Amino acid sequence: ITLLLLVVVAFAYLNLVCVCWAMANPILLVWKSYPAAGKTSISSVLQRELGFSVLDYYAIREEMYGKRFADLTPEQQRSIWPEVNRRKHELLYTGSDIIIDSAHRSNRRARISLDTTYQEREIPADKYLAVLRVERKELERRELLRKGTLGSLELCDQDWEEPEPNPQGYQLLEYHNNDFDDQRLVIEDLKMRFERRGKILVPVSR
Repeated sequence: ITLLLLVVVAFAYLNLVCVCWAMANPILLVWKSYPAAGKTSISSVLQRELGFSVLDYYAIREEMYGKRFADLTPEQQRSIWPEVNRRKHELLYTGSDIIIDSAHRSNRRARISLDTTYQEREIPADKYLAVLRVERKELERRELLRKGTLGSLELCDQDWEEPEPNPQGYQLLEYHNNDFDDQRLVIEDLKMRFERRGKILVPVSR
């Protein structure tokens, strides 16, 4: 009888642990940075090592239209972010952890990406806005290597907004990424925050 009781208790405990894992909210990580700050490189590591799904604005634009932003019609330009958000909600509904890989220069755009409302109901998620800062000279060096021009940085100068000081409903993270040592520290910190061993993915009830 004692052995049977121990087996029953152990089974109940394991079920409780599984339920707790299954109830873990998905993670939504939204970047905010200048171009060439290292968002995509860090996102790729989290995707490979922690299983994040990455929604890359530029990759989705290429998939949809195969053109530069400047070559799209106004209607096509306006259609890209709704598609990013549609995929975000679809992934959150399945319990997937997500990174939105885009600059989010304006706070309004960041708030939209952090919004998890779907069909008038909010999908529970652990939300993070991660600001990735790089010294100006290093940004210019990277951008010249990448594109041969500083046009993207100059455009960013015109409409960059510092993150809101008192975030509501999400956690604000700030990092510096001036070299490989900085990048390693950023990745280590994010992995410590987000690593979830044995997480079970279950759909959120509609």
